Amino acid sequence: MSLNAAARKILVPEVINAINGFTNEQTYSIILEAYKRYNFTSSYIPAGLKRRGFPLAMLDDQVFHNYAWARNMVPMWHVIHNFVSSVLATVYKTDADVAADKPIASWCAEMHSSTGGQMLSFPHISTIEELTNAVVM
Repeated sequence: MSLNAAARKILVPEVINAINGFTNEQTYSIILEAYKRYNFTSSYIPAGLKRRGFPLAMLDDQVFHNYAWARNMVPMWHVIHNFVSSVLATVYKTDADVAADKPIASWCAEMHSSTGGQMLSFPHISTIEELTNAVVM
């Protein structure tokens, strides 16, 4: 069972609904609304921090000393990004290789589909960098 399937089957109905103070219908309405508003690419760690007003070059400044999550996640994003990039480089030598990959195109189509992921903010992956970022996310 995937993590998402487990959350749908166990976490939300048996844990979250029992403690959040909302009806089941309200809970699922909130979750659905959050999902509809979620922007996949602007939630990449570096982009998300910049968007929220946290300049990456200043995260070690005194003003951000209590924001350990950001100070830890930025280097972690880069470490994971480097690892994923090195693994993908064993398969994809050029952006054209990524653009021609049918499973990647199918993945994007499923994520965008009104009967699939319904996530229009998911990238149209055609470059190694876009693929790397999506996998890291």
